[in-house]
Amino acid sequence: DKHLSDTLRDRDGTLTGIANGLMVGSEDFSNAPNCIANPAFLGFKICPASTQVGYLRILSSQYGGASTVQLPQVLKRSDGAISMSLTDINLMKTSTANIYAKTSLISSANYSYEVILVDDFTNLNKNADLIIQYYSEGNIDALSPVVKLSGYGSQCRVNGATQVGSLAELNSSSNLSFYASGNEFYFRIRANSLYFPIVTGQANSGLSRNQVTGVSITCDAPITKSITGVIDGVDAAGNVYGWACNYGSSSQVAIHLYVGGPAGSGTFIKDFMANIDSEMAVGFACGDGTGTGHRFNFKVPASIPAAMYSGKTIYLHGINGVDNSLLYRSGALSFP
Repeated sequence: DKHLSDTLRDRDGTLTGIANGLMVGSEDFSNAPNCIANPAFLGFKICPASTQVGYLRILSSQYGGASTVQLPQVLKRSDGAISMSLTDINLMKTSTANIYAKTSLISSANYSYEVILVDDFTNLNKNADLIIQYYSEGNIDALSPVVKLSGYGSQCRVNGATQVGSLAELNSSSNLSFYASGNEFYFRIRANSLYFPIVTGQANSGLSRNQVTGVSITCDAPITKSITGVIDGVDAAGNVYGWACNYGSSSQVAIHLYVGGPAGSGTFIKDFMANIDSEMAVGFACGDGTGTGHRFNFKVPASIPAAMYSGKTIYLHGINGVDNSLLYRSGALSFP
């Protein structure tokens, strides 16, 4: 399972000096602010006895065939910590390396999680194909943290679970439940196995009990493509910069620049592409885990008279042939 599920509970404290202390990976995603480094344990931190962990596993029979291998995925915690970089994921997708089968989650009311699937799942049959397993350290019926699933489909549900009417209701739910609205899909599931007990006959090899069933997810429609993006700013030289994409797609989008108003009332100036390298945060916002660039930095060419746009408000439309929506902050910024 690689280091993302490497944990050790020091029951009597002889290893770490903390009775029931928890050893976790030193990456930000694997630990919490109250976990401390110890030079005796390179690559790990020691967390207080009160720290609880769970383990999340997501499988697809179609993606992995009969072996039901785990899907390439990045996990993002609500404080911004991420499980691995897109570079790591892309390396795994193009080599024989294994994708992590299970990922440890700090079980705390302070954290929720997002699972971003980083491949094209458009052609998969999404009827009960995704299997979600959650392992608990101490309570067989423990609820998982709130988990958001991105990059798979829309109109999704956890089969056999209760649908709630809001994300706030899901946060306070004590049942197996989910919240769905278009592309937005969140769930909480119950643990179906304890993680730490050792299977009889495997004690010498240290293997954990992990051959358990899970709940399934069905999505009735593919991801709904819609323009999303932000005009970050315009500098003194007239460079307009930001990012834009067609949510759920790795395709780069064209941008149409209008001034004085949106299409239909404003003046069209020029089109350009949002195709500059972008950081992982933009990929997350786009529902795109492929590493495709979605940023732009555009300056109106000298061939267009400055009088057409100077001092006028900026409106940018992302073009996808469906909604061609305005980017956020359109109409709030002006050319110098």
